Amino acid sequence: MPEDQVLYKAVGKAFLLKSKATILSGLEEELSTLTKNQRDLLDRKEYLERRVTSNRSNMAELTA
Repeated sequence: MPEDQVLYKAVGKAFLLKSKATILSGLEEELSTLTKNQRDLLDRKEYLERRVTSNRSNMAELTA
């Protein structure tokens, strides 16, 4: 799209006039935030899986 293209960003039920650079920077910022959240969630998942495995082995030792 040309740099002077008129673009609008949806905010709730309203549409705000924004420049292409502003919209692209907002999308890049959102992408970096979502990527960080994804990494954090994957790390948390691995941690919880290790805890479940550890707790299962502890319970097996107690019942044996």
